[in-house]
Amino acid sequence: GRLPLGKAYPLVQEIIEVLKAVKGVVDVQPAGSLRRMRSTVGDLDILVAAKDSSAVMDAFVNLKGVERVLGRGEFKASIEFFDGVRAQMWVHPPQEFGTALQYATGSKDHNVQLRQIALDKGLSLSDHSFKKLKGGGEIFCATEEEVYKTLGLQYVPPEIREDRGEVEAAKANKLPKLIQVKDIKSDLHMHS
Repeated sequence: GRLPLGKAYPLVQEIIEVLKAVKGVVDVQPAGSLRRMRSTVGDLDILVAAKDSSAVMDAFVNLKGVERVLGRGEFKASIEFFDGVRAQMWVHPPQEFGTALQYATGSKDHNVQLRQIALDKGLSLSDHSFKKLKGGGEIFCATEEEVYKTLGLQYVPPEIREDRGEVEAAKANKLPKLIQVKDIKSDLHMHS
């Protein structure tokens, strides 16, 4: 089953707050369909930027409400809560965090397009870095903005990484401006 965004989002925010408090953590972000703000979410995907993963792994598998640990390695862990909700966490070095976050957020088809653009530029894009196909070497991206800049694209916000024309718009520097909370004006009307 999939979770409604309204249930998944608050749960992920609680997990993020716990993980941000772990010593050595540089950043924590949701990923996958939750970060793209899809109406329903499968597993809760979370990425952490930290040089040392052990303390982050301990905090994650010992979160309140965890029924069982489905898997735990050096850089990835999976858990299941008592209500059946599952969460996965990956820990990446800070210099690779942007590439990892972009990879874990974009839809499959969005990411396929980005990998093709990278190949056209003589690069191989993975969740860790860009590898130069000729002459060797790597390009690390600490932020997602750096990933899109390396590809020669306008930054694509997570909410529209669905392969619905956003890559072509980013090539032409014509992405739409997304509505922000500050743009919303409303009036409250209620009856007693």
